[in-house]
This record gives sequence, C-alpha cells and structure tokens, in this order.
Amino acid sequence: RAPSVAQLHRGLDELRRDPRVREGALRIRADAEDPAVLATLIWNLVTEPGDGVAGALVTALGPEGALECAFGGDGGIGALEADVRPAATALREGRKRWSARLDADFALASLRGAVRTRTALLLPQDPAWPPMLADLGDHAPLALWLRGDARALSAAGLAIIGARASSSYGEHVAGEFAGELAGEGRVVFSGG
Repeated sequence: RAPSVAQLHRGLDELRRDPRVREGALRIRADAEDPAVLATLIWNLVTEPGDGVAGALVTALGPEGALECAFGGDGGIGALEADVRPAATALREGRKRWSARLDADFALASLRGAVRTRTALLLPQDPAWPPMLADLGDHAPLALWLRGDARALSAAGLAIIGARASSSYGEHVAGEFAGELAGEGRVVFSGG
C-alpha cells in the first residue's frame, strides 16, 4: 500500500518541530509538501539506483502519475498489455521490486535519519543538480541525498561501486579507498 500523502505531511510537520531541523541540520525543502516532491521522495526510497523502468515511468507520467500507474488500481498494467507487452512485463517485475519498500514508516524513518546525519535531499530541479546526470537518461537518479557542499557534485570525481551483499572485507577495502581518496581532496561518489 502506498504511503499516504497525509502520513508524510504529518511526519514532515513532526520533523519541522525537531530542534535540529530548526538549527539547519536538515534543509527541509520549501516545497516539501508539494505532492510531486513527496512522490519523488517515495520513488527515490523504493527504487535501486539506475532503475530504468522507474525512470522511464517517471519521465513519461511524472512522479505522481508514475506512482498511480505502478501502485494504483491494476497498476496501469491492463492498459499497457494491449499495446506494449514488454512494458507491461517490465512494470509487473518493477512492482515486485518496489512493493517491498513502499512504506510510509520507512520513508519517514529515512527522513529522520537524514536529520541525524545532517543530510539534504537534492532534486533534479535544484540549481545544484549535476548536469552530467542527464547523460544517464532513464537510469539517472530521481533524487540525491547530500552531505556537504553541493558544488562538489559537479566536480570531477570517481565512484566506488560495490554490492549490497558485500563481504566485511570488501566493505573494509572500499572504506579504506574512500577515506584515502577523500583525504587527498578527491570527490568520491557512492550509490549508497
């Protein structure tokens, strides 16, 4: 079941009363109650980085329409099957991936975690959005969580890519690489 906008509004109101938010630990967006912003946040939380099916759906229908297509009624599958069977299959498979994470409590817990870690949410319409992400097309991230100076996102950098099911040794080595590179002043990007 999709997180209701009302649940997210209540959670955002609760976060705005948090003294850390008032002190600037998390830049709660001025447009955070805009349904399109909330829908983008939900998409960012339920998809893996680079999910081209979600990206294509959001590009075609906007974040709100994409949520309705993916999770409302028959999920839009009935309308798609007649015209584009591969798209219907991709949507059906996407719904299976996304449904496990579609939870208002999870979304709000993520925002609370952002407050604790002094993290901001950056959307494609923000001036600091890195223009090079457009090269990724439907695989571009729908939002970015940011700690630090947003200008670093447009700087030359490198990415350390791993696996969600990485070994403790792999995590240790990736941490060592990231720490040393950051210590040298290099920008390190992560899918996170």
